[in-house]
Amino acid sequence: MRRLDVLPATRRRARAGIVLALIAALLCWPVAVVALTTNLTVQRAGYYRQAVDDTDVYRRLYDEVLADPAVAGVTRDLLAGLPVPADVVVNNLRLVAPASAVRGAVNTLSSQISGYLGGQRPTLTLSVDLRPMFAAIAKLATIYLAGQISGTPTFQAHDVATVTGILVGGLDQMAQGRRPAGIPTMDLTGEQADQIGSALLARLPAVERARVRDRVGGLLRQGKVPAALAVVGPMLFQGDEAALTDLRRRLAGDQLDLGAPLARAHESAGVGLLHALHALGRWGTVTLGALLAATAVLSVLLAAQHARCGRGDTMLLVAVGMVIGGATALLLGLLLPTLVGDPTAGIISANPTLPLRVRNLLHDLQGTMIDRIRTEWEQVAAGVVLAGCLLGLVGLLVRRRRWPLRRRRSVALALSAALLLSSSWLLSSSWLVTPAHFGGEAASCNGSRALCALRYDKAVYAASHNAMASSADDFVGATQDPDLVGQLDTGVRALLLDVQHWTTPMQVETFLARLRPRERDALEPLVRGARSTRPGLWLCHSVCQLGSLSLDTALHSIDEWLARNPSEVVTLILQDSVPPGEVIAAVRRAGLLHRIVTPPADPHGRWPTLGHLVATDRRLVVFAENADVPKSWYRRFFRYGADTPFDVPSPTWFTCRVGRGSRTAQMLLVNHWVDGDDPGRTDADAVNREPVLLAHLRRCEQAGLTPTFLATDFTTIGDLVPTVATLNAQRSRSPR
Repeated sequence: MRRLDVLPATRRRARAGIVLALIAALLCWPVAVVALTTNLTVQRAGYYRQAVDDTDVYRRLYDEVLADPAVAGVTRDLLAGLPVPADVVVNNLRLVAPASAVRGAVNTLSSQISGYLGGQRPTLTLSVDLRPMFAAIAKLATIYLAGQISGTPTFQAHDVATVTGILVGGLDQMAQGRRPAGIPTMDLTGEQADQIGSALLARLPAVERARVRDRVGGLLRQGKVPAALAVVGPMLFQGDEAALTDLRRRLAGDQLDLGAPLARAHESAGVGLLHALHALGRWGTVTLGALLAATAVLSVLLAAQHARCGRGDTMLLVAVGMVIGGATALLLGLLLPTLVGDPTAGIISANPTLPLRVRNLLHDLQGTMIDRIRTEWEQVAAGVVLAGCLLGLVGLLVRRRRWPLRRRRSVALALSAALLLSSSWLLSSSWLVTPAHFGGEAASCNGSRALCALRYDKAVYAASHNAMASSADDFVGATQDPDLVGQLDTGVRALLLDVQHWTTPMQVETFLARLRPRERDALEPLVRGARSTRPGLWLCHSVCQLGSLSLDTALHSIDEWLARNPSEVVTLILQDSVPPGEVIAAVRRAGLLHRIVTPPADPHGRWPTLGHLVATDRRLVVFAENADVPKSWYRRFFRYGADTPFDVPSPTWFTCRVGRGSRTAQMLLVNHWVDGDDPGRTDADAVNREPVLLAHLRRCEQAGLTPTFLATDFTTIGDLVPTVATLNAQRSRSPR
């Protein structure tokens, strides 16, 4: 009788052991999921960067936060010492805080936070390098001061000494941040131009004097006295340095420390959690997750061995532990927002004066981060359930002892249902995390979430005419101020570039012969003394001796910019006078082929959406004005688009008459600049204003044409970028 009593007791203990092992698995698997999720999210810099992109932070920063009157007031106070009107600063915040600098700050903060939570950094130091912003502020002051010359009245003078005296006095005014009251002009001989140029350049340090001597002399020989003054005057201006020195004093240096307010905001239990994650470190969370998973499996294995279960039964028990543990983790994931609460509450309570739009942005960013954690959590948990289901099905197949048919069918049906549910959950959450791999759309495109739904040919792009000819790169007769990267930073998304071989002596002679006598006399000394032969492809405007950029160098800089700005789509329209094979080879050398978009074979075919281009990292469209290579990415622009006349002599002549291309083309390049003697700031200051831009575009729409590219000279003067942003917002609300 005693022996018979022992068997039920042994079975009861074995069953109790199995129950306890399953309870241990129920507890261990969710904690393992938490540890692995932590490693995949908050301990990785990419998690924060993706959350910023998904929340559309960069666009909202410019269009909402920095446009908030409350924030604008703070901006005005912060930059009060800058000798630039406050409205100019606020209206040019993309230049003051360029997108590349903002993204760089986000990347730095992401690395600092993930490094601390991952255990690589000893302390949580959150700081932002403000030097790029300081450089941009100084640049804005220089551009503004040079632009002020365009609005200065001119008067005719006849005495060189008088002209020289007034111009030198004008330099004194510009050095103090004020524009001259008036600028004298007169027809100058070469000797007179050299005399005035020497007087102007005498105020500059020797190094800067040598750098701009030829440029200033050439402008004076052409009679462009205001343009020469606009070159020298800003170089004497030191008001921005004084303002920036004061700004550095108020901000305590070049680094903005965000650690102190964050520490005050998390003096509660939150800081303990941060320290705990830091102590575990990045590999510690992986190790912890693996140990917990091993504990869950081993506890069941030991219990099954004690109960003398067969191999199939043991596999089934381990599978049950994985399924119930993973399912519990899935249920906890659904409750994550409730469990986490509102992490931004501490920051907001520690900073009660935060404007409403800042609070809204923080709230949305927090929601995006929590959603991403929950998605990763659900993926890991669903993976545990999936693995458990597969293991259970295998256990059924290898079971030595046969169950009744009804029970085997019930268990197989339950495992199959769990397998199907976990697989569906895993696939759906994977699509949410990596939409590009499943044909999805990106979260932000060219600064706006709404633009992702627009087809490439239905959006509007701010374009820069003769983009390579910038004052930053010392082109004589510049048509832009920033260089190519600077233009992209300020919101330009289409660059009109001239590609050619280095100008030969015969081409120089032909160029000079086409000029009027005064222009020829002014430019001849500059180009005759610089004749040379240089291999490769160059970005030049007419004569490379008056300004040039290597195409290879330019393409490399564009590639680097695209890498730093992964949600932006850029177009190059090349005025090409070289064989297409050479351009294709240059693009290949620059490593850009993986970013190139291939246009539809049919000129009226369907273009992909901006979201698809961003999601697949095909974000560079390259057109040629002349070349056309079938079955390739290098196609002639006028197969797909048309343009308006580019030789408009005055603003009153702007028209939407189609110049090149067909009226039925899908895209329209609106050439919006005045083709005068001087690629002028004065003209740009007048025609780049929103009312003039919109009037030109409406004229095109009334003619049945839909503008795609809006190209201007001096894109940083006037309202080109905000006007294009407004048009895109309208089109995104009513896509066609």
